[in-house]
Amino acid sequence: MHKPGYDESQTKWVALISMPGVEQTRGMITQQFGYDFKSLYASPSTFTKVDKAPRMAKSNAYNKFNKVIQKLNNQMKALRRLVSYQKTLNEAADMVHATHASPLRFISVDIESYEQDHALILEIGWSTWDTGLNKFADRHFAVLDYKHLSNGRYVADRRNLFMFGDTAWASLKDCITAFQEDLELAAQQNAEGSVVLIAHDMSSDETYLRRMGVEFPPGMIKFDTVEMNSARVNDSNIKTGLGKLLDEVGIENYSLHNAGNDAHYTLELFLWLCRNHASKKSV
Repeated sequence: MHKPGYDESQTKWVALISMPGVEQTRGMITQQFGYDFKSLYASPSTFTKVDKAPRMAKSNAYNKFNKVIQKLNNQMKALRRLVSYQKTLNEAADMVHATHASPLRFISVDIESYEQDHALILEIGWSTWDTGLNKFADRHFAVLDYKHLSNGRYVADRRNLFMFGDTAWASLKDCITAFQEDLELAAQQNAEGSVVLIAHDMSSDETYLRRMGVEFPPGMIKFDTVEMNSARVNDSNIKTGLGKLLDEVGIENYSLHNAGNDAHYTLELFLWLCRNHASKKSV
């Protein structure tokens, strides 16, 4: 007796797709390409003949084929990321150059953790750019709880080399309170309750802040300068470190791996990326 999905001539299983599966696939293709393909069930002649499934004689041929498919899938994922990053860069550039009815504050943040235990936070720094005042305000906090710990083996220890003001020593709780207050103040001063948070590798810094109890305003907008630079170079696989990228675009920098300095230079980089993109769009 013939078994559905079983090729008796080859004694191998053949993967078949059900009609609901075919229609689901058709729907996905239609949505992806924006073209209304004719319903397959409306075309009876589609399945008047079923050919034998193709065979691969050797396992290495299958492995080679599978690698090609994986490569194509990775390329598609990279392309989708790039489209998303390009959209982000466009939005950031438009926001920087727009005329705002009330001041909009852009806050760049950076966190330095202990190199031998990243759960221990040594420094928090943030830099604020106000569209109304058009100037920077920088803050750097060193955490008293871990004053006895210092980096230097794997990551440079620049805790005492803040370039844009004085370092404040405080408990981790007080450091977070100060950041929370500045974040909320920025949102309150905007008519729409908006504030822009910026980081170089947002996922890392945002995770730290959430773990430490920071509550982000509902109107907060986020930008990642790593992703914005990927859009600039047209390659979503490029993830350039802060120091190398600052040198690449010609932003003078000193004493990186100090949280306050890194936050300041990340904000400078953000503005450079926005202005560079805007200048290319206007050409």
